[in-house]
Amino acid sequence: MKDLLYLTLVQCLEVFLGKIRDGSTTGLPVVNEDFVKEVNGTIGERLDGEAKEIPNPFKGEVFSTLVVGDDGEITFVEQPPMSSDTIMTVPHEEGTVTMEMESALKHAIDEYYRLKADHEELDDWWNTASKLVPLLWD
Repeated sequence: MKDLLYLTLVQCLEVFLGKIRDGSTTGLPVVNEDFVKEVNGTIGERLDGEAKEIPNPFKGEVFSTLVVGDDGEITFVEQPPMSSDTIMTVPHEEGTVTMEMESALKHAIDEYYRLKADHEELDDWWNTASKLVPLLWD
């Protein structure tokens, strides 16, 4: 049964790696620097520090807010288009970085195929590789 779980995980990692390589997602999650080391990733940009003003990448975009009424009815309320020229970034704790997921995924995939026949080693592989799963968004 574990073989099937391991295979499913590595296939998910392979698909997401393909999405990064074809440009359909960036694969740049915001994580702690220690996490990057733990999953054999590559540190992208350091985000430590104070909030700062940056050009608004969402200027002109229209967003909606999800509202749940007392009766449980769900409605979407459209907000006016964003009009400000700048926005403030979120301040991050020390050690906050972006992680370039490609290196972590490639390492996890390569390790799976290297250890494929050794079930005890694959248990350790699972413990590390499965930490990448929450970061697989597109």
